[in-house]
Amino acid sequence: MKYFFLSIGFIFTFFVVSAQNNLTHIVKSGETLSGIAKQYKVLLKDVEAINNINEKVIIRVGQKLVIPLGKTSTAKTTTTTNNTANANAPMVSKNQYKVVAGDNMTKIARMFNVQEKQLLEWNNLKSDLILVGQVLYINKPESFVAKKQEAIAPKPQPKPVVNEEKNTEIASPKVQQTTTKSIEEPKQVSNNEALVTPTVKDVKKEIEQPIAKQEVNLATTTSTIPSAFEGYYTATGNNINVKAATFKTGAGWQDKKFYILSNTIATGTTVKLNYKNKSTYAKVLGTLPQQANEEQVQIRMSTATAASIGAFDAVFDVEIMY
Repeated sequence: MKYFFLSIGFIFTFFVVSAQNNLTHIVKSGETLSGIAKQYKVLLKDVEAINNINEKVIIRVGQKLVIPLGKTSTAKTTTTTNNTANANAPMVSKNQYKVVAGDNMTKIARMFNVQEKQLLEWNNLKSDLILVGQVLYINKPESFVAKKQEAIAPKPQPKPVVNEEKNTEIASPKVQQTTTKSIEEPKQVSNNEALVTPTVKDVKKEIEQPIAKQEVNLATTTSTIPSAFEGYYTATGNNINVKAATFKTGAGWQDKKFYILSNTIATGTTVKLNYKNKSTYAKVLGTLPQQANEEQVQIRMSTATAASIGAFDAVFDVEIMY
């Protein structure tokens, strides 16, 4: 009977001591299993073993975990340091580890006290995907050479294209080149034939010709000035009075091809210009570039067009019919 009570007392004392070596931890928001193990300075595997869970199990806020404080000294003595392999790890050689079921890069890095990115570099891996049976270097191998980042050669810049064609400057006011092509003149047709709609052609050849030093003899002109576009005019009842200015170009002095620029009349339209007691016909060559402090100007006509009807002012009133 005496021995029976002694045995009961021994067992009771054992459980009290064991309970005193354990601690209950209540999981808080943001905590992880490995973080809790570090907080109490115990091994992660001891916390997993006593709670019958592993690192892949998601712990919940408010969950109670048993912390085996009695194994603190064991944790300190069994933690791997200086990249030395765990005694139970399946080593292929002193510097190589063989992956087993349940392993991942994070677990292996902690096991050998190295960083994951080091394992990736030493084993020439682009991702942390590993397979069972795969052999990994857990220290930098002697043959390892860090990859040097290759300098990216600057892309050769294209050389500017030089226009070797004759570059004749258009005198002020400048005409904005909104297109690279202009209007091809239709062939002369009779009154009984349908008028040909102008097509597109090179604009520089038409408006960048050098200005001829030839003036129109106004003494011999009549109230209607001859124009190459007179046969293409069709009255539709549109009639507007606008402020006009000029742009300099060599066109029109000899061939009577008179042009205007307008933002409101469609390009290619033939219009009739009336100024004081003279009139002529012109074609809309393109859109009107906006000049500074000249918002009141609504059209521009070539210098030959303006001279043919006797308009020599910087800005003048003109009637347009189209």
